[in-house]
Amino acid sequence: MSNSSIDCDGASFGYTSSGNYTTAGSGGAIYMNNSTLDSDNCVFYNNKATGNGGAIAAYASSTVRIYANYVTVAQTSERAAGLEPLESQIVLSTDCDPLTKQCSSFYGNVADSDSNATGYGGAIYANGSTLDVSYTYLHRNRAARGGAIYQEAPPLQRKCPIP
Repeated sequence: MSNSSIDCDGASFGYTSSGNYTTAGSGGAIYMNNSTLDSDNCVFYNNKATGNGGAIAAYASSTVRIYANYVTVAQTSERAAGLEPLESQIVLSTDCDPLTKQCSSFYGNVADSDSNATGYGGAIYANGSTLDVSYTYLHRNRAARGGAIYQEAPPLQRKCPIP
């Protein structure tokens, strides 16, 4: 995708044992070029790329935000004390209880699925892009370099002059 925005909430990418697969390139599940991804409580499982980014490949000033949001449930004592009732709480994303499942995770993704030692970033590859990963479980991802994450050529930080 180029110059676009992707928002996912509670989605699963490649959840079967065979996952998603790119036969000649990068980004087994998602390929981004100058795009934005907001991933909230999403699971990336068993995706494969022959190139970089088993699950996600981000190039050219893309912004990747991956996080888990947990719904805060008011305790019985809080409700009894007259604090905000449970029914009026605003849920901005799919609720997720980390005690029952992985809310945001990358598992079993592979860059370099053709085993020629050229694929980087088993789960995520970012080149010249901004990457923000919070409360996310990364495990059993594989690549020639950066089993979970490989980032290179970070974007330039621009500073505004003080008038």
